[in-house]
Amino acid sequence: MVGTAAGRLCRVAAIEKVGAPVAAAINNVNPFMSTGLAMLFLGERVTLPTLVGTLVIVLGTTLRSMSGKSVGFPVRSLL
Repeated sequence: MVGTAAGRLCRVAAIEKVGAPVAAAINNVNPFMSTGLAMLFLGERVTLPTLVGTLVIVLGTTLRSMSGKSVGFPVRSLL
């Protein structure tokens, strides 16, 4: 319960700090992080579908973050 509440509070804080579009783009990296952590801690094997899916997520998030106008916040706000 604490983890769920902390995650939601962090998401709300991120939306307030950098705006909904940027926070959503960063949130889309969750499957990438989950894949990496599963390989690291659970010993999951890297298969072609996993690799392709991870690359699609990274590419989509990168393209999304590069498109459009500058949102007017310092990059350190993402940390």
